[in-house]
Amino acid sequence: MASSDVFTRSFEAVQQRFKLTLDGITLRELAYRPHVEANSIAWLAWHLTRWQDAQIARFSESDQVWVSGWAATFDRPADPRDTGIGHTSQDVGSLVASGPLLLDYHDAVLDRTLGYLRNATEAELEREYHDAARNRTDRVSARLVGVLSDNFQHVGQMAYLRGLLAGAHWGAH
Repeated sequence: MASSDVFTRSFEAVQQRFKLTLDGITLRELAYRPHVEANSIAWLAWHLTRWQDAQIARFSESDQVWVSGWAATFDRPADPRDTGIGHTSQDVGSLVASGPLLLDYHDAVLDRTLGYLRNATEAELEREYHDAARNRTDRVSARLVGVLSDNFQHVGQMAYLRGLLAGAHWGAH
């Protein structure tokens, strides 16, 4: 199996968990934070998608889906640097979005990611690029692993919060 196929299946697995966690969720549940400093399900869903969007755009040399129109849909500034890194508790609490909106944005980002991966050769995945925003040189494959690690962690946190709300094991199988 080619590396691009492994990455494709991994991003699709994130999406499957993402959809399952947001299925039937209410605005109240999306906004739930077990502590004033904790992240909400909505913020985690937005952040993992923003991070994927920003990172894929960097090394694929494409525009962020966020800046190309989704920021306006969320009624937020189209700042390409705003991925949630460094957000305060107030910033986290200010993100209000429905499950369908979060899923639609995630689907748009995933479509762009999968389009990139469909055309990614092994040489492209091993290509080094300089990330000016992070002031470092990295391989595309290493960044993809980093994005996936972040995505899997955050989708797991989303499911955990959904389970806390249910007061019991919640069916994210």
